[in-house]
Amino acid sequence: MNAKKLLIPVAVILAAAVVLFAASAGLAGTADAKKAETIDQMMAYMLPGGGSYEYVPNEEGGNILGAYVGEQGSVVESVVGGFMSDIHLLVGVQNDGLVTSVSILENNNTYGLGMKASSDWDFLVQLVNSKGDLAVGDNVDAITGATITTNAVVNAVNAAQKYAAPAEEPSAGGLTGTADGFAGPITVEVTMDGDTITGVTVTSNSESAPGTALEDIPAAIVAANSADVDVVAGATYTSNGIINAVKDAIGA
Repeated sequence: MNAKKLLIPVAVILAAAVVLFAASAGLAGTADAKKAETIDQMMAYMLPGGGSYEYVPNEEGGNILGAYVGEQGSVVESVVGGFMSDIHLLVGVQNDGLVTSVSILENNNTYGLGMKASSDWDFLVQLVNSKGDLAVGDNVDAITGATITTNAVVNAVNAAQKYAAPAEEPSAGGLTGTADGFAGPITVEVTMDGDTITGVTVTSNSESAPGTALEDIPAAIVAANSADVDVVAGATYTSNGIINAVKDAIGA
């Protein structure tokens, strides 16, 4: 595929979004060649910072057609069902997962209601600077009389964000953490299976206090699938050292 140069936008993210929202209306209904040319122009604003890009189709199918993958991130192309017809949109996502822009290319839903999803600034601005955590009624206000279309667009933006910047899977093992115990640092290794703690091993410690904290606390954490467990009587500092080391390992 031929790489094409993205222009470096001089506007801030929200200002760039304004240009996109205005430009998108002129894109619908044009010939394929004109549409490609217009997309090239719009791409200059989709990802702040510029860079080259190439279109990579989504071979798994579904609502996401593909993505223009660039140096700074991706612009995901989707078609989702609205109230009366499909909605064709582009969502710009930086490499860090931040949604920088949304452009609705085609929307033929109910005039004056669902159609507002393409040009309602109060609605569209809520979608920018998100990270796949948009929810109607929480951090997004629905367009009055167009709840179905609103949800379709919001879900599409969330899906595009996750497609372009998928969350890292928890490590299957080897997570290491350290915290202070009674006599010095305590280091643990935590193994995970998805979100489940499958093992906790104390790999290094200087503890000399009596008790079974070095064995009981790791076992309790695995049983509870959480580092929030009770300390062992008579070994509070050692217990808390193990607990805090596990939290350090899993980022809790």
